[in-house]
Amino acid sequence: MRRKFIYTIQSHGKKYIVTRQQFVDRLASEVGDVEVVAGWCGISTANYGKAENLTRKMQQPNCGGYIYPSISFRIFDEAHWERHPAEWKKDYVVLEGDVHRL
Repeated sequence: MRRKFIYTIQSHGKKYIVTRQQFVDRLASEVGDVEVVAGWCGISTANYGKAENLTRKMQQPNCGGYIYPSISFRIFDEAHWERHPAEWKKDYVVLEGDVHRL
């Protein structure tokens, strides 16, 4: 039986439930590289390979998630999510819109 996962992002005190793709997209931007061109111009690039690896690591039961300045990423398996009381889960809302605005 395959485990099902709930992908969450917390930003600026708000907690969101996102799709797997939204989760990977935002994480890729966070762990991306900054390349300096001509000694003064910085260009940010998303690192999808690293984001996919981190997502797989977060799906393991012993990983609590990753925290970056002003944003954190956490994955719950469905069984763990269902064991928590409704009061805990009511803080989360489904993200509507662009995940990069977080």
